[in-house]
Parts: sequence; structure tokens; C-alpha cells
Amino acid sequence: MVGDVNLFFNDQDNDLSIAEIEIMIAEPRARGKGMGKEGVGMMMRYAVDKLGVKRFYCKISEDNLTSLRMFEG
Repeated sequence: MVGDVNLFFNDQDNDLSIAEIEIMIAEPRARGKGMGKEGVGMMMRYAVDKLGVKRFYCKISEDNLTSLRMFEG
């Protein structure tokens, strides 16, 4: 295991069609190899198909350019 992808259902109105998505690649040697993008894509597909999620959001620091680029893609 090199990291993890998580979904959180934090909407104040209990709207389960909105989810926060989070990725962490903890193992430095595993970064930059597309694993984060693949993991996030798989989690999003699962959330849409099986959980009925229609909208995702993520919280990223302004200085985390790697994550910003990945999520913008």
C-alpha cells in the first residue's frame, strides 16, 4: 500500500449526492506515477455508480501544486 483515497459525506443538509474526495500517496517513491489519478478516478466511478454521488469537492492548499494539477485534470 502506498496511500489511500477517501470519501466523506459532510454536507450540512445530509445530501448524500455530494462528497468530499481526498487522496494521499504517503510513499514518496510512488508519487508522480499516476497512482493518485487512477485511485481517485476509480473511487469517483464507484461513488457515482454505487452510491449515487453527483458532485465532488476537495480541499487543497494553494501551495500544493501537484494536487491542484491532478484535480484540475
